[in-house]
Amino acid sequence: MKDIIEKIKKTVKYIKTNTQEDKKEIRNNIFSILIEQLRNKMSIEILIPILKDYLDKQNKLEYSKVLSNHYYYELLKSMEDNKDYVKVGEFEKITI
Repeated sequence: MKDIIEKIKKTVKYIKTNTQEDKKEIRNNIFSILIEQLRNKMSIEILIPILKDYLDKQNKLEYSKVLSNHYYYELLKSMEDNKDYVKVGEFEKITI
């Protein structure tokens, strides 16, 4: 009986580890997709921290929202609401 319980515990631990790795892969993939979509809208140096912050705030990341451009339009809207972004390393303002 103890052997069975130990095997089940190991299996559950393995599944939890895989789930965390899957979430990280999904986040990285969505990040890459959004970078490609938005890189012509603003400087990459400014875009990367915005994307990281945005993705960290999302409860559950889903590919369906990427395919439907939900994340893209949500980010565009937030960028339009805050039109002035300071260019990294310079004092120029960039307007979108």
